[in-house]
Amino acid sequence: MSRAGSDGGSHSTEGVRAMAAPRRYPTELRERAIRMAVDLRRDPAARSGALRRVGEQLGINLETLRNWVGQAEIDEGHRPGVTSDEARRIIELEREVKELRRHDQVKVVTTARSGLLYKLSSGSVSVSADPLG
Repeated sequence: MSRAGSDGGSHSTEGVRAMAAPRRYPTELRERAIRMAVDLRRDPAARSGALRRVGEQLGINLETLRNWVGQAEIDEGHRPGVTSDEARRIIELEREVKELRRHDQVKVVTTARSGLLYKLSSGSVSVSADPLG
């Protein structure tokens, strides 16, 4: 598959897989921040502004921390939503479906080509220089 580049040329994208962006925060920091935020949110006196305080204390963007905590709550079954494991499985299945569709298209084209070649070789289809007959 090719696509036009900004310079008018074409760039091949065949076989190229998107790579995940590098993680900005180490896994240990993420886990610690989630634990701290969840613990503070359990305490009614400390609940208000807990995410903001933890984020400032550890140097983590508030929305990033909010997303982490929300996903942790989903993963633990405390909130409805798609768990991290389910999301990974969905991505895996979508890749598999895409690959199967690609193989199916190759089969269809190969089968059609084989059938046409057979008809041409057996003389049941005539080929003329005039496409209209």
